[in-house]
Amino acid sequence: MDTGLSTLDSGVARIFSAALLVAEWIEQHSSPPTPEEIASAYKTVYQAVAKPS
Repeated sequence: MDTGLSTLDSGVARIFSAALLVAEWIEQHSSPPTPEEIASAYKTVYQAVAKPS
């Protein structure tokens, strides 16, 4: 039970940190992102979340 909870916590932490990275990126880019930039951002978030702990 403890290992499952710690795994969940680390997953939530990765998602939260990825969300912070996206928020910072949005703040730095005042103009609307291009489809390529959106795809790149999603890829970055996916890699951060899917990364094994």
